[in-house]
Amino acid sequence: YAFNMKSSVEDDNMKGKISQEDKKKVVDRCDQTISWLENNQLG
Repeated sequence: YAFNMKSSVEDDNMKGKISQEDKKKVVDRCDQTISWLENNQLG
């Protein structure tokens, strides 16, 4: 889910639909989640 969300937000079709600030928040949170999952394989 985190990978898909990050990909969707970074897609060129999303330009203008969400603010850069919101995009950064979503990407940062997705990166945190992906990092946590990589470090906690049982998660």
